[in-house]
Amino acid sequence: MAGNRGALIVVALGAAIALNGCVLISKDGPEGDTVAAGAAVASDTGALKVGYALVDLDADAVRAANQYSRNAIQRFSGLKRRGGRDLSIGVGDIVSVTVFEAESGGLFIPKDAASRPGNYVQIPNEQVDARGDITIPYVSGPLHVAGRTAEDVSKEITDKLQDKAIKPQAVVSIVEHRGNDVSVLGEVATPIRFSIDPGGIRLSGAIARAGGAKYPSYETLVNLKRDGAVQTAELTAVV
Repeated sequence: MAGNRGALIVVALGAAIALNGCVLISKDGPEGDTVAAGAAVASDTGALKVGYALVDLDADAVRAANQYSRNAIQRFSGLKRRGGRDLSIGVGDIVSVTVFEAESGGLFIPKDAASRPGNYVQIPNEQVDARGDITIPYVSGPLHVAGRTAEDVSKEITDKLQDKAIKPQAVVSIVEHRGNDVSVLGEVATPIRFSIDPGGIRLSGAIARAGGAKYPSYETLVNLKRDGAVQTAELTAVV
């Protein structure tokens, strides 16, 4: 016979995966005669109601047992499918800002264009602070970026530099997503934490990034924690 159990795992920003499993071999238990000899109460058939029944182990019995177990396990039915999307900038993310100017002699490009390559300046990478802000030279005050897309922030920087630089163009990119991580722990080959790309990732792909489950899929449960709710399913259903 085979038994399963799930193990809780911690995840950043709403997704957690846990895997665990065990196998019980019939030889691990005592022989029938040993059980009967050590019984505290012995009775004839029908004289005493007991909490179990002896059945022939055939294909129908196995299917019935498996169906009972599967019906008792949720299959992520309460979770909505999420596809790829434009990820917003989060607190702790590392962002890069590049500002282009149409010609030299402006705010960022010196008059002697030969003194530097290109018509742009690369502002050092910056981490979004606890308030959700970053600081850009010549842009008045902190710039709030948390919860916004890189495209939206690029447009605001460009607008704020219009009167200071020569036809500026700003490009903002997220160098490292530290506010949109997923952790895979439990009975996997290599527990791991990684950032989710804007294109998203499937649950099976996340498990694969952790080296896969230690036990066969039919002996493994997956616990997924997202938005404060925990759902459980067999790994066979996930696959």
